[in-house]
Amino acid sequence: MTGMRAIGVSAGLLALLGLAGAGCSGGTTLGLYSPPDAGLLPDGGLPSPVIRPLPGGLPRPGISGTALAGADAGTDGGVLPAGDGGTPGLPDAGVPPSGTPDAGDAGAAVGPSGDAGADDAGNGGGTVADAGNGGGPTPDAGSDAGSATAGGGSDAGGGGFPPAPWPTAPVTVYGAGQGIQEMPVVAVQPDEADNLWVVTHEALYLLRPGAAAFQRYDDSDGLHVGLALQPYGITGVAGGAPDQAFVGYEGWVDGTPTLDTQAEKDMGKFDRVDLQADGSLAVTRFNVYDTNDMTYWENRSVRRFLYDHSFHPGTLYVGMNHGVDRVNGDAYADHIHVQNCTGSCAVNPSEQCFAEWRGLALDAQGNLWMADEFTAGEIGWTPVLLDWIDNGKNPFINAFGDPYPPFPPVFEPPAECDSVNIRADAVTPDGLVWFASGFQWSPGTDPEYGIASYDPSTQNFAYYDPIALGFGTKDLMDMVALPDGRLMFGTAANGIVTWNPKTLAVSTTTTANGLPSDSIGLMYLVPWVSPPAVFAATDGGAVLLRP
Repeated sequence: MTGMRAIGVSAGLLALLGLAGAGCSGGTTLGLYSPPDAGLLPDGGLPSPVIRPLPGGLPRPGISGTALAGADAGTDGGVLPAGDGGTPGLPDAGVPPSGTPDAGDAGAAVGPSGDAGADDAGNGGGTVADAGNGGGPTPDAGSDAGSATAGGGSDAGGGGFPPAPWPTAPVTVYGAGQGIQEMPVVAVQPDEADNLWVVTHEALYLLRPGAAAFQRYDDSDGLHVGLALQPYGITGVAGGAPDQAFVGYEGWVDGTPTLDTQAEKDMGKFDRVDLQADGSLAVTRFNVYDTNDMTYWENRSVRRFLYDHSFHPGTLYVGMNHGVDRVNGDAYADHIHVQNCTGSCAVNPSEQCFAEWRGLALDAQGNLWMADEFTAGEIGWTPVLLDWIDNGKNPFINAFGDPYPPFPPVFEPPAECDSVNIRADAVTPDGLVWFASGFQWSPGTDPEYGIASYDPSTQNFAYYDPIALGFGTKDLMDMVALPDGRLMFGTAANGIVTWNPKTLAVSTTTTANGLPSDSIGLMYLVPWVSPPAVFAATDGGAVLLRP
């Protein structure tokens, strides 16, 4: 390991809207969703969607500080200084600094790859690092980045990214033969230099372009698997800038985070790893928390990363057990979330429901769609990092589910704060926003609501039953939107299902035609290659699909 830094102390940390109120448990509704009035298409006998218009019109303003005074409005946040040494005994626990926090490094270089542009605006000042003016060995993220497409994809835009070196066969498997020592594979993503990063629960793997085998990294190389809740360990990975990745961990989470020991609060979180010339890693740990007095350390377990390669390059979104964080350089903002409450937030503002933010997707404007166990919403991007979590400056564009009825939390559970278990969201080129519901922890008992789409132009939801569509299962674990409008779903035991919402055509990829396992984890659409490349984690290895 070349070096390790810990980031866990807030400089200029803001508690914008008070402290978190009491937690809210999800509903006890069990069973599978069946649309109450699904019809049949007259020409094929296939099910039509159930259409539900939203009353009153959208967009809705989301959560405001005055509306939920005294409750956690999801906007407690902070930025971080570079190089916090942490607390002795725990490698990177971090303690509050004495005195007035400084503004951070005002001109640190952007990324590991030597951007030749002007100095950025600083890692601690709350602004976003500058994308550079180009001229270095790594392509800059400037005006040649290409035109964005819905779902966060983009074209190469005149050479913004190198050609992908991966096979073009329909299915390529990376497993023990390529040096991956443990199973299952948890996640797989490339960075902007086309390095392929794979994680199991125990280790991080790197396959460089042209290499025949992965290089393995663990705690001896600077990672923090030892600070993760076992046996879950590593829970996700994201490819970032060239030679850069982010590694997420499982933390200790219970219903009363303020009563946990400091060691429990320090578990989980995430690392940034920067590949060095000698093959070692420079590791920076983000030990995130959300208030000045360090009372609340609610975000501990990573559920999904989303690195923005297209709209605001260098921005990382982190879906976690409690809310969504944003990272730019060494600075983070923790956290934001859409809120539902038992009964309604007007009646019970302290009985809030939010958990397991597994859905993260960008639309054609670069806005973030986020979804969790209870609801979903849309929020824009801000140049100043802390403004992103300030609802007065950056209100939600859409915030579903409160009050319900009449505003559904995407799907239609019996009551507000009953689980809808959204595992993924995605945006198709026609602007529709899609949501996939599948069990969170308990197959057969967690409610599963199938598939929903939201049309921002009509403010209508449409609902689809995967069984009726021919998927063979309702256990939807992940979903990505392809550039041609098709959707790919990873399932718990039925492989990968590709569905065309326009024609309703369904095709399935399983162990019978190339997969190493039919149990699918996180999936990722690479936004800069053609033909499309989709990576999927399975219980038997990492998979590259070229649909």
